Amino acid sequence: MEEKVLCEKCGAEYGVGQFPFCKGLPSDHGTMSGFDEGFEPYVDTQLLDRKDTRCDSVDPRGVRGVAINSRSERRNLMKSLGLQYGSQKFEERGKRLYFV
Repeated sequence: MEEKVLCEKCGAEYGVGQFPFCKGLPSDHGTMSGFDEGFEPYVDTQLLDRKDTRCDSVDPRGVRGVAINSRSERRNLMKSLGLQYGSQKFEERGKRLYFV
């Protein structure tokens, strides 16, 4: 039997796998997605120039790119290139941005 906890802010019941924090709305306690989802390795053709020596793989379309085997590998590569992970506002100028 799954143990339920009563939220002190909104009074909603939530259990294992549900978001424990809220802003006073019971709907904030939805399922936590993204933490336990699987990862399928792929070839990223946009992170590096295709002539870069690290581009040692080819995607299904035949375009050269770098093989990405985990989320942390991608994050570390982007950090080393000075790229920010996630969507950014267009007003931020002077930064190299990678939009997802």
